[in-house]
Amino acid sequence: MARQWGVEDYAFVDMPHPIANLTEDELDQRVDDLLNDVVRLLLEERLG
Repeated sequence: MARQWGVEDYAFVDMPHPIANLTEDELDQRVDDLLNDVVRLLLEERLG
């Protein structure tokens, strides 16, 4: 999608869907599973 918008190097983390039907515990688990990727992405972008 970023390529279509003309920003090929736009970094993002992909979260599996759907999420609307998850329990709070299941959603918390998804967040826990993705947290390291989010932190890595933020640090890489900030540090260059």
